[in-house]
Amino acid sequence: MSKAARTKGHNFEREIATAFRLAGWLGAKRHLEFQVQDCLGYDIEGVEPFRIQCKCYSDYAPISKIKEVKYQAGKVPMLVTRGDNLDTVCVLYFRDLIRILSQARARGLDLTSPTVADF
Repeated sequence: MSKAARTKGHNFEREIATAFRLAGWLGAKRHLEFQVQDCLGYDIEGVEPFRIQCKCYSDYAPISKIKEVKYQAGKVPMLVTRGDNLDTVCVLYFRDLIRILSQARARGLDLTSPTVADF
């Protein structure tokens, strides 16, 4: 991987961490891993319950990249990816999405006709 590609990836990770801090996860920051054997496969920490893998390429990363996040009980693996001049998207397992939405509804968030103001 070239230095430019690493820099692009690190900047994207910082951008995603900043977005999560603005959304209320005040401890969101890049997760640094220095030993390959100890890698857990996520790039952002402090965003419980999520384990976020970031990929910023010329086009979107394949959704199979979510498998890089090693399983941890109670955590929600998420892939956040962006291609050059493309919107950022996230991928998570459908079961996790349903669980998150069910918990939100159980806590009183009406998702039958959500608006931007609801979020």
